[in-house]
Amino acid sequence: MRSLGALLVATLCSAAAAATTYTQNGVEYVNLQEFAQENGITSRNQGGDLTLTKGNITLFLPVGMPEAATRNGQPAPLSARVTNIGGAIVVPLMDVQRAFGLKVTASLSKAPVPVASGATKPSTPLVLMPAPKPAPTTSAPPPTTPTIALNAELRTKIGATKPIEVVYEKKPFPGYDFTYGSKTSLPLTLKPEDFAAHCANLVFARLKSPATANFGAVRVYAYPNNYWVTVGLVDAQNSYGALIRDEYRCVNAYVNGVVWHSWDFVK
Repeated sequence: MRSLGALLVATLCSAAAAATTYTQNGVEYVNLQEFAQENGITSRNQGGDLTLTKGNITLFLPVGMPEAATRNGQPAPLSARVTNIGGAIVVPLMDVQRAFGLKVTASLSKAPVPVASGATKPSTPLVLMPAPKPAPTTSAPPPTTPTIALNAELRTKIGATKPIEVVYEKKPFPGYDFTYGSKTSLPLTLKPEDFAAHCANLVFARLKSPATANFGAVRVYAYPNNYWVTVGLVDAQNSYGALIRDEYRCVNAYVNGVVWHSWDFVK
């Protein structure tokens, strides 16, 4: 018969192995790293986009776009965005349990998101990076808004028949990992359309055969916490000579006085 001490240790070890969960805005989140280890799932983070794999199941979670999540290439929209809590990436628990055929245990009885003493519990997903402080009020005239011109050849391919659409989001963008991004000299005073032009120019320059490029409509999601996400489609050869018809995405963010930038083709 096992001793009470041994039984207690075994119980504590078992409890410690459970992945940490939080409830926020009616959604139960789970610590991704712990959940993956607990269920034998391989997790890969590429510029904020997450790819979760186990056996013959692959779950793709694009950053900031829960509606675009896929399971084995088929639509599998999430009930909420992947976000960052306490320095850890968290995902909607019920969604990932269902995606991998696990028993659904999500409920609203778990602990709420931890909040620092004296702070107020946030009503929206926590932002990965601190939002900039508002500029001080000044009587000086506002600066002239600069613009970014599309490459001349590219402009004819997008043109007035395929305008840049801007969608103004009401909720803050949940944050982005700029590990693979870079600081830019782009000013905050740019219009959303100019971030889209900057993104399209970068994509155009990377193509091996720009003359073969066929660009679809471009959409910019503008967020109140100074994030701009550009999404577009292109059909052309890339720098490796492969013919692609793929989606590209750029993420710009104004963080600590600097506009950051990251982009790639969405796989």
